[in-house]
Amino acid sequence: MKVFLKAYINKNLGDDIFIDMVSKRYPNTNFLIDGNACYFNNNNLTFYNKNILKKIIGKLLYYISFKRVNYETLMSLKCDLSILIGGSMFIENKSENLPILKKPLFIIGSNFGPYNSSEYIEKSKKIFSRAADVCFRDKKSYNLFKELPNVRYSTDIVFSYKNPNIKVKNNKQVIFSVIDCDFKEKELGKNYREKYENTILSLINFFQKKRYKIVLMSFCKAQGDEEAIKRIKEKCKSNVSCYFYDGNIEEAINVIAGSSIVVGTRFHANILGMLYGKTILPIAYSEKTINILKDMKYKGKILDVRNLDDFDISSLTDDDLNYKIDISKQVKLAESHFKNIDKLLK
Repeated sequence: MKVFLKAYINKNLGDDIFIDMVSKRYPNTNFLIDGNACYFNNNNLTFYNKNILKKIIGKLLYYISFKRVNYETLMSLKCDLSILIGGSMFIENKSENLPILKKPLFIIGSNFGPYNSSEYIEKSKKIFSRAADVCFRDKKSYNLFKELPNVRYSTDIVFSYKNPNIKVKNNKQVIFSVIDCDFKEKELGKNYREKYENTILSLINFFQKKRYKIVLMSFCKAQGDEEAIKRIKEKCKSNVSCYFYDGNIEEAINVIAGSSIVVGTRFHANILGMLYGKTILPIAYSEKTINILKDMKYKGKILDVRNLDDFDISSLTDDDLNYKIDISKQVKLAESHFKNIDKLLK
């Protein structure tokens, strides 16, 4: 079978894991993907690049058809079904058009929002009602659309990630997953960068006094992670290491699996930290991190980029630095995202 796979293609570790998981789960399926990610060596993935001509054609189709058809829809018509996989795929004023003409559409792994209007909820409800299956990763998103019979709830897909080549160690090392607050302005608002980066510097100093090795980790260069790390490193008075994700999923996950603590601003830094038995110190920049931890009944400390004035670093205790959560339920639950797709592709 041939499947149109819609995902975020920008060399982002979390989204690349999604693509890798789907590809390997259905090895006999051919996946057609919008974008260019030549660093994948999965032989059942076919990427097409939206060049200028394709963009022009797409816009013409969109307006000629009274905003009903776009280039991606035409691509999806070549396939037997479509899968949308990704976390923050439904942000008001940022969401993309979905291929939903004539072929079944499966939406998995997403949360809903941020959003500002009831109109956006109603518009999205119409889209979801026409999908074959919608499985959200948090209860808050699910509750907005639970009256639709095709809408379900699970947890984050990455909890079901399996790779025998990941080597779990507990080196005295702290991974700092860093973001550029300016890039996340639509979700965060303005003027958070200085306070956030100063908090990271304070935490680095805190852990170095406890003799931890520090690794600043970028999940996505295109979203400014590397630039933020460079700014932070320039202000560090002591030596820190850096790891910039560049398409090698296995290598990147092994960096996290080899640590003992993950200070995670990136959503999937926290998911991967928990998956490999690490203590996490989440620094949420949106509700998606808070919501999924709430669903899990997580009792550890959670920082919030939007409220760092309330954080006192001296409040971190040995209990905080050793708190771990049992994720066995999440590992099993995450598999359910695929249950309806399995019926068609396995």
